[in-house]
Amino acid sequence: MENNNLMTRIPSIFFKSSKLFFYLNAAVFILLPLFTIVRNRFIEIPILYYNIFALLIYCFVFIQNRELLPLDKSSKMSSNIKYYIVFPMAAPFLIAIFIKYFSKLFSTGENPQNLTQYTTFEKFAASLFSALIAGAEEIWRYSTILVISMLLHKLVCKIINKNKIIYQNIILAIALLISSLIFGWLHTFSYSEGWFDFDITILLSGFGFCLGLILLLTRRIWCVVITHIMFDVSTSFTLYRPNLALAWNLIALLIIGFAILNFSVNITHDKMRKHKDADQ
Repeated sequence: MENNNLMTRIPSIFFKSSKLFFYLNAAVFILLPLFTIVRNRFIEIPILYYNIFALLIYCFVFIQNRELLPLDKSSKMSSNIKYYIVFPMAAPFLIAIFIKYFSKLFSTGENPQNLTQYTTFEKFAASLFSALIAGAEEIWRYSTILVISMLLHKLVCKIINKNKIIYQNIILAIALLISSLIFGWLHTFSYSEGWFDFDITILLSGFGFCLGLILLLTRRIWCVVITHIMFDVSTSFTLYRPNLALAWNLIALLIIGFAILNFSVNITHDKMRKHKDADQ
């Protein structure tokens, strides 16, 4: 099987981990949920400490798998532009559409998070800063998928010894679903007073699933971090000035249109080149 095969490349960032690497990610997997629960239910921790904690998680990414690091110097500049500018600008628009219809299938509330309009610029600015902090959740997502995948792998590796790549991808799919549900449940503590809210959990699980899928398919952690930030920024625009959100969405549509056009042109060029090679 070729190294460029997606089924082969995706597991490579999760199943090649040392014990120390596993334990460090397990610490992140446990600490962020613990911090969230303690902060929202038991101790009123100042926001400054939470921001420092998120910053430490951001720093943790630099000791992760090298394949996840921000820029691939060996690739073309167009590849980096695609993953770190075009994709994060366009993806939130598509994710918002998915979440809207996904939540209608399971959720009973129109606005389970009880989001309200920002009446002052100060609230809007604070939400933009919160968006930057929220990107750290994607480092936690990688750690969560890795830890769950490794644990499941240990459980089944003695039983299943054939079609290794296939069952590794199945394990990753299960880990993605579990991590998404945990992600959705943890937001219960931020948006409600109880310990479980079905509507919030389903809504945010759908969002988490989309982001986890982006992580698996792109294999670039900063791509999904920036996408998460841009989604929250778009939400902030919507709650502060709907006309700004409209302009943002129009830009996203233009980027999506350009990406589709570019993809079509590349396919056409590839076909023409193959025909030309066949004629020769």
